[in-house]
Amino acid sequence: MTTVTPSTLQRYTDTIATLEAKGISLVVFQSPCCNTAIKTLPAPEGASWDSTSQCPHCEAVYMKITTGRSAKGLIPDAPATRTVGGSK
Repeated sequence: MTTVTPSTLQRYTDTIATLEAKGISLVVFQSPCCNTAIKTLPAPEGASWDSTSQCPHCEAVYMKITTGRSAKGLIPDAPATRTVGGSK
């Protein structure tokens, strides 16, 4: 028997629909990877949350920072590479 798992977008859509049906307030920000609107829970007043997140639309991974009723997504630059053993 094959197990079918819902897609990232379907899980996101279902979760947002459940939260909105319960009257829970959400904040909206633009995905840093595909510039699509994403809804998320606000952080409590005075708190700041950061997490690694996956875009429900393009499935890219990004850093999400939520402070109160503000949220943003960032894609950090790759760290500089260096050689091991002193060679260049």
